[in-house]
Amino acid sequence: MSNTTPTPVPATLDDMLAAQTRLAPLVLRSPLVRCTQEPVGCEIFLKLENLQPPGAFKLRAIGNAVLARPTARLAAGVYTASSGNSALALAWLARRLGVRASAVVPDGAPETKLARLRELGAHIVTQSPATWWQTVAARGCSELQGLYIDAVRDPLALAGNGTLGLEILAQDPGIEAIFVPFGGGALACGVACAARAVNPAVRII
Repeated sequence: MSNTTPTPVPATLDDMLAAQTRLAPLVLRSPLVRCTQEPVGCEIFLKLENLQPPGAFKLRAIGNAVLARPTARLAAGVYTASSGNSALALAWLARRLGVRASAVVPDGAPETKLARLRELGAHIVTQSPATWWQTVAARGCSELQGLYIDAVRDPLALAGNGTLGLEILAQDPGIEAIFVPFGGGALACGVACAARAVNPAVRII
């Protein structure tokens, strides 16, 4: 557990290609599907990351952050602080690897996500929103053992997210802009790293 904030380091093309190889057995190369509600004169495609096994793109970040670690580091289990998708990705992967997974969730987390976490065998720790945010900021909490997985600030997570950008650019080399949802910012940063490495002319919005 650390309170220091490292200087962000962009993922290199080599980092993202290594992540792509690492994730290949787990992550679906999700399709780009033409949007039927696009404005006249525009071509818009949707990247269907909801088809990933846990239901979201988070498997890319979580998967690379876990799989890049030595197996011995995982023996005591893994955990993350998440209100949903990161925890689901971690629980799904941990079950596949045969290691214990814990999810630190804030009070009020969606019951649908909690039910899915239980189905995946995750240990759930509920905290007040303020305490939960302290866990996020500190990248861990003293009441849990094991390896804390940070889906936003870990450079390995960033490289994992970059694989999504690499796929988009390979599937549509003529693309002009990529619109990325923004929460913690790791997905947008990872996709931006991919664009900068492959085609800097592509705009990230």
